[in-house]
Amino acid sequence: MKKKSTALPKDRAGFFEGKLLLKTDNEKSLKQVGLYEKRLLSRMRYWCFRINTNIAKGVGLEGIPKGLKTFVEKLPGFTKWEAFGDKWDIAGGNPFMIVTRLMSIHQEWDHVMDRVAIPINASREEVEARMEVLTREYQSKNK
Repeated sequence: MKKKSTALPKDRAGFFEGKLLLKTDNEKSLKQVGLYEKRLLSRMRYWCFRINTNIAKGVGLEGIPKGLKTFVEKLPGFTKWEAFGDKWDIAGGNPFMIVTRLMSIHQEWDHVMDRVAIPINASREEVEARMEVLTREYQSKNK
C-alpha cells in the first residue's frame, strides 16, 4: 500500500482550494450545499490544533501537511504555536487569516456553559424555564 503524501501544493491557489485540507470531500458538492468554507475552516483549525499539541508534547510533526506550519507562521498575527486558541485563532470567515482572540477557547467554553448549562440538582420548574429561554433564543437566531 502506497503512503499518501501530506505535502501541500506548491502554489497558493492549490492550497486555497483546500484539496488537501478537505481530504476526500467532494469540493463541488460542498459548495452546492454551502458547507465548503465551514469544512475548510474545520480542517485548518484541526491541523493547527495538531501542530500546537505536538509542539506542547515535544513530539514530531509526522502526519502534518508539509509546508502548513511554515505557511501559518508567515500569516500576519501569528505569534507562537503555544498561543493558538489562547491569543490567536483562525478567522471564522477566512481559514487563511489569523485573528486575535479576546478570550481563550477555554474561557469562551466556560462562558457558554455558564449561559446554557442547567445544574443537575435544578428543580423541574427551573429546567423548564431555562429550556424555554434557550428555545426562544435559538428561534430568534435561526429564523
